[in-house]
Amino acid sequence: MFCPRYIHTLFCDDVRYESNGKVTLVGAYQGGLNIQGHTPVTLARICIMITAQTPSDRPFQKLIFRVVKDDEVLQEVVMPDETFAQEPMKLSSRKANFHTLSLFMELHSLQIDGNCTLRIKADTEEGELWAAGLEVNLIPPQDTPQLGQVVPI
Repeated sequence: MFCPRYIHTLFCDDVRYESNGKVTLVGAYQGGLNIQGHTPVTLARICIMITAQTPSDRPFQKLIFRVVKDDEVLQEVVMPDETFAQEPMKLSSRKANFHTLSLFMELHSLQIDGNCTLRIKADTEEGELWAAGLEVNLIPPQDTPQLGQVVPI
């Protein structure tokens, strides 16, 4: 069974860690994030769940994750060498022919000046991997109602 190397991302508003070991993702975005308002707009927080996968016969030896807004690197996480020293079975299912590694990243006070794309790039010992991005679209605010204008509620 063919298993490519790849990374997958899920963007959301919040990540909550439950007492039973579960993780709850709140406000997951599908395809895009539309923001109505005047520029610049500041997002208080945006969370990113990242999953990296590789065939079991080609385990990762290096992983550096970068959050990129268009061409600007916003944040970087270098996975420590100890991560790769673990037994492969701790990174994925015993019966799988691939290994996975997952992590969460958070961005705080992200300033948006115009339409842009947020993406995750991973540097590995074999080269770069890119995940699908989140398209951020700014929508002009609605006109301010004039005196006497009926506004639906």
